[in-house]
Amino acid sequence: MKFLRNLLASVLGSLVAFGIIFFMLLLLIALAGSEEKDITIPRSSVLKITFKEPIKDYGGKYSFTD
Repeated sequence: MKFLRNLLASVLGSLVAFGIIFFMLLLLIALAGSEEKDITIPRSSVLKITFKEPIKDYGGKYSFTD
């Protein structure tokens, strides 16, 4: 009788754990899917970029092409 009680407790505990994990995964998927926001860019917009360091135009000789 003790064996069946332990078996039932193990099965019930496993089902509860799988249920909690399933609902947490659903919540995580719902949160990840709701973060998408559409970005609209006006037609005549200008892209402004600021660089913190200078951009090098020439990186040096490449041995396989020169």
